[in-house]
Amino acid sequence: MSIPQRPLTRKLSFFVALADNDLETLARFHRLRRTFQLGHELTHEGQANASAFILAEGWACSYKMLPDGARQIVDFQIPGDFPGLRSILFRTPITASKR
Repeated sequence: MSIPQRPLTRKLSFFVALADNDLETLARFHRLRRTFQLGHELTHEGQANASAFILAEGWACSYKMLPDGARQIVDFQIPGDFPGLRSILFRTPITASKR
């Protein structure tokens, strides 16, 4: 997939014109790509070393655990989104699971 067609690049291009050095930075993110199995939890509540990801394909959901053990979905992520970023920025315990 060419750099301009990658989900994050397309998303950012709606808001700002991307220079060549911006595109190269985004290409470096894409080279660090990891693949996860369906149902894999990318982050979880109480995780000491929280991580954020750029979703390149598929979708994920963020949820919180309720006192009765049920899960409440609070967000869905689509390609170009950053699962886990909210937990790092706001220190909120939300789990992201790839679907």
